[in-house]
Amino acid sequence: MAVERLFRELYPAVYGFCFTMTRNSADAEDIAQQTFLKAFASLSQFRIAQPIGPWILRIAHNVFISQLRSRRSQTDLDDPEIEHLRSSDPQPEAVALSHETREEVRRALRSLALPAQVILVLRYQQELSYEEIGAVIDAPVTTVTNRLFEARRQMGYALCQAGEGGSDAQLVGS
Repeated sequence: MAVERLFRELYPAVYGFCFTMTRNSADAEDIAQQTFLKAFASLSQFRIAQPIGPWILRIAHNVFISQLRSRRSQTDLDDPEIEHLRSSDPQPEAVALSHETREEVRRALRSLALPAQVILVLRYQQELSYEEIGAVIDAPVTTVTNRLFEARRQMGYALCQAGEGGSDAQLVGS
């Protein structure tokens, strides 16, 4: 059945997006499930000329925002699940450094405003094109380009703050 195939193909991307945004497996599964229920109920509204992946990610984004608004007082996005990291380097120092670097990136990402988090996740984790990101967030490509530029700048600043203990030295090149 085509619907089952569609689900199997798109679920990993939808779940990955949801998990990155919620940092909670159960919440990510719940949002992904709601996303597919809404998508399948709305398939008649889908424009066949457009790719279906960004359309479903847009639904996931909207479901995530709705849940975030309804749970704002209950949900703590700054308390992520810790995932086990695998490293091909058997040296414990390298594994610890890799884990530390990933945690710094996660903390920096979580420190950004939600729209910046979303656009960075869509571009770098989901590897969507600017056009596809525009379809997900309902914005023209020029807006996506500008928001992505600003989100990268903010992310760089947040990483500099984390790496330098609050120093702007790397940012200004001193």
